[in-house]
Amino acid sequence: MKLKGLIVLILGGLPLCGVFAQVPSGDELLRMTEETINPSIYRSQMSITTVKPGQKESALGMEVYYKEDTGTFMEMTAPARSRGLRFLEKETNLYMYNPKSNSRRPLRLSPEQSFQGTVFSNNDVSDPKYTDDYSASLSGEDSFNHPDTGKTDCLIVLAEAKRKEAPYGKIRIWLHKDSLRPLRFDYYAKSGLLFKSMILSDYKELAGALRPAVMHMESFEIEGAWSEVIIDSMEALPDIPDSRFSTAALTR
Repeated sequence: MKLKGLIVLILGGLPLCGVFAQVPSGDELLRMTEETINPSIYRSQMSITTVKPGQKESALGMEVYYKEDTGTFMEMTAPARSRGLRFLEKETNLYMYNPKSNSRRPLRLSPEQSFQGTVFSNNDVSDPKYTDDYSASLSGEDSFNHPDTGKTDCLIVLAEAKRKEAPYGKIRIWLHKDSLRPLRFDYYAKSGLLFKSMILSDYKELAGALRPAVMHMESFEIEGAWSEVIIDSMEALPDIPDSRFSTAALTR
């Protein structure tokens, strides 16, 4: 019997889970992607630069606190006119409070809306846990030209919305075939339209692990529009008091 035929016979008699035991499931790869981008509890300093045709380039700075399954708290540090503006994501709700306003009540925001005029949505910035909203499956392989590694072979994970509140219909995630690091996210509207794409690059040690320090989001709705997040610092923390993620802290 030829070797090829013998291999087919052997594999044909084995359960599929045994043959592909080393390949993580789509949901596991999605969970690993989350852990690569963010630790479960952290504090970070970041900036967001936005370029839109016909508009002056804008830059934002912010401090972010995140605690998995508890919430996200963000406070603007720049520009001066936005300094002190605060955001709270908790239990799928997103709130904004402006201490310069005359009101003591925060505003509720839509997850799909633009975050402070950037190409990123409110959800992109405030809620990094994709496994809450999406179920994932492996969807083949492809390659693209990455700014750090050139033409790069990737595994494709298709994350599809599992509840109507999910901000996107689906997300196509490109993982480096060898390291499984996330390199690109393609975002699709619930209509099926691809309307923006994000490239993750400049992997460096942040909060004790190699993580992307640059996330470049390009809009396909506004030609030439893009926003770029740069992680200036990130520190994994043993804990953050739950009181940090409260409306009382938001409107203090």
